Amino acid sequence: MFKSLLYISALTTFIVLAWIVSNIYHNTTSSTISEDTNIRTAPITPSFDTKAIDLLNTRQNISVDLKTQSKEATSASKPTTPTPTLSITPQTSTITPSLQDTNIIPEESIP
Repeated sequence: MFKSLLYISALTTFIVLAWIVSNIYHNTTSSTISEDTNIRTAPITPSFDTKAIDLLNTRQNISVDLKTQSKEATSASKPTTPTPTLSITPQTSTITPSLQDTNIIPEESIP
């Protein structure tokens, strides 16, 4: 009994180790990126555009104080009176159905 349990556990351990090794090998050799995507990707150059960085450094700094209001902001915050708009009412028309349009009466009985 003990010998068969030892054989089963050794065989199970061997299978699990073989499975783990095969998964590791498969993950290292295969790529999830398709060849078309791999061809289209280009490496990023590690150089910076120093002219653009210099232009950013020469920009003026603008400080904003949100606690004080300017004259334009106070005049813009005054409520305005609404102006009335012209509303258009739809016209109603009556439609009188004819017996020929409703197909209630067969065509043979129409004179």
